[in-house]
Amino acid sequence: MKYVWGVLISGLLFGALDVILEFYTTEFNVHRYNCAAIGCFQDKLFRAYWGISNMVLNIVALVLTVWVAIDVNLIRGRSPATMFGQREQKQLAKVRYDYQTRLVCFFTLTAFFYPKI
Repeated sequence: MKYVWGVLISGLLFGALDVILEFYTTEFNVHRYNCAAIGCFQDKLFRAYWGISNMVLNIVALVLTVWVAIDVNLIRGRSPATMFGQREQKQLAKVRYDYQTRLVCFFTLTAFFYPKI
């Protein structure tokens, strides 16, 4: 449980650092024609930092995803499901298919209603 709290607090601290740096480098008293987005007022240095930090975060997420996928495949090889009979394995396959279908539908609908900006 300490690990969870540590990760949560470090994520909040990194997010606070991003917000502090964003507002520190943003000039709000400058008028930019035909642009009302926050990106028009940000400093180029902050945009470079932001891009690099997002890239590092995505690389970490990719590495963790590959790690979990490899662990799941290793666990599947040692699964007690190999000890079940043919009937039980068919039932497990149906449950897995239903679960995967619901998961894909959930993420698709979520991405449809809440697209990235």
